[in-house]
Amino acid sequence: MAEGLMRHYLKNDPSYKIVSAGLSAGHGQHASDHAVGALRELGIDIDGHRSQPMTRELVRKAAAIFVMTRGHLRGVMELDPSAAAKTHLVREFEKGLSEPEREIPDPI
Repeated sequence: MAEGLMRHYLKNDPSYKIVSAGLSAGHGQHASDHAVGALRELGIDIDGHRSQPMTRELVRKAAAIFVMTRGHLRGVMELDPSAAAKTHLVREFEKGLSEPEREIPDPI
């Protein structure tokens, strides 16, 4: 979901390399029906998405990491605590949101 949301928000700008990885994901799994449906309601198509696990190497290579929930944020910190300054909630920078609204529930 996070990859689909970021591609949407950045309007698929090719100057950004967007990579998605999950803390509990395996290789090559389809997005869940719930995730596909939730984003379809927003006009975002993630039918072609395939999963990969989050690794310490991906964390270290990333210029910025955007996660959907605080639980995801904690998981990234467990992989590499030095990633704290570059790891953010996807909705962290939206004005006018309460703390709970900054999280995007993960339908998995």
